[in-house]
Amino acid sequence: MARPNPIPILLLLLIVYVLMLSPVAVVQAYPHYLLNPEGCVDKKLEVGFKMMAYPAILDKVKGTPIKVYRRGQLLANGSEYKSGETLTVRVEGRAGQYCLETRGDAVFNDGACDGKRTTQEQVMALPMGEASYLKPVRLVAGIASNEFAPVVITKPFLLRAPGTMPKGGPPKADADEEEEE
Repeated sequence: MARPNPIPILLLLLIVYVLMLSPVAVVQAYPHYLLNPEGCVDKKLEVGFKMMAYPAILDKVKGTPIKVYRRGQLLANGSEYKSGETLTVRVEGRAGQYCLETRGDAVFNDGACDGKRTTQEQVMALPMGEASYLKPVRLVAGIASNEFAPVVITKPFLLRAPGTMPKGGPPKADADEEEEE
């Protein structure tokens, strides 16, 4: 009696693996793709930019899930940073994977894309210098709740340059809207 050929069975198992498991692995790793050299250049964290097969959409939730801490104390959106300080940055209260990006002269200590992006809680180093030369820093995140939904781009978290805080503290509107420079 002849033995059955194991190649068709192995081929079938390989096809099942490729069709069933590979897409999950690719989707799970997508935020990390935004950190590699190609992703740094080609993938923008902007509303309308196509990611994961859909155009990214603006977050409809009030406020921002981006939280910034100074020595353990939560800062309000629109707070003033201090020249050269380091702050802790997190995305909180959202399910899914994310990529966090800093816009301005700040960098993440272990960030990719010249220190501008990360996919985990990070320490952010803020620029140093004379107050008159420093500019605002904005933080945005792209959040993927699952592989079948569009990436959501958060409203920005604004850190004002030293010496630019309006009297009475940050305006309430800073929590929901991006301020123009």
